[in-house]
Amino acid sequence: MGIDHVFVSDDAAVTGWAAVTDRDDAHYASDHLPVVVDCEF
Repeated sequence: MGIDHVFVSDDAAVTGWAAVTDRDDAHYASDHLPVVVDCEF
């Protein structure tokens, strides 16, 4: 379980999200996975 968050305003509808798990060889780019969120306003 991660501690990363994406904050959105009340007028945003989250339509999808994902944690990016792509790796370069056997290493991740960071010690945190990036989070991507699709929103509609």
